[in-house]
Amino acid sequence: MYMENNAVKYYSVSYIKKVTDKLVSDGRLEKEETKLGTLFTIVNYSHYQGFNRFEQVDQEQNENGLRTAKEQGTENEERTGESQGAMNNKKNKNKEIYIDIVEYLNQQTNKNFKHTTKSTESKINARLEEEFTLDDFKKVIDIKTSEWLNDANMQKYLRPETLFGTKFESYLNENTELIHRQNQIIGEGVIEGYDFKRRSKN
Repeated sequence: MYMENNAVKYYSVSYIKKVTDKLVSDGRLEKEETKLGTLFTIVNYSHYQGFNRFEQVDQEQNENGLRTAKEQGTENEERTGESQGAMNNKKNKNKEIYIDIVEYLNQQTNKNFKHTTKSTESKINARLEEEFTLDDFKKVIDIKTSEWLNDANMQKYLRPETLFGTKFESYLNENTELIHRQNQIIGEGVIEGYDFKRRSKN
């Protein structure tokens, strides 16, 4: 059945036979006689139904997926390389700070601490993470050195473990003028207006 000039028309049996014989001879159709009648099987059915275009889409998606994965892998490698580079730069910068801080401490206290000691690095890192600077470390060293260096009992605490520990900020904010005056008072032998030196002369 087909439409022609808005009218329904039917193919003749002879025409249908002619067309099917042609398709069979071309290898596009297989014909088999059965008890129920003639069985026609379309060869490469999926090809005529356009299934190959879906296969092509799947193939393109797979290729795109592989390409995307490869691109992502490259991007991840680049990102990893950049992150590693940033970490190396930070590590090198911190190493320089370790050296500067510990060398300054050794100069002020006449001691010989190593900047490579893990506990020292850990304490310094913790303070750096709190955004303290190299100048802050030097200031703490100066403050506590002026207070403890000439004190036989406190001198032993002039070390990284104590100076750069959890009391770092309180050390940093100590009144240096008051500490200096206290040391001066002890050195002069004057307490609350009482002059021991003058008293001893009497």
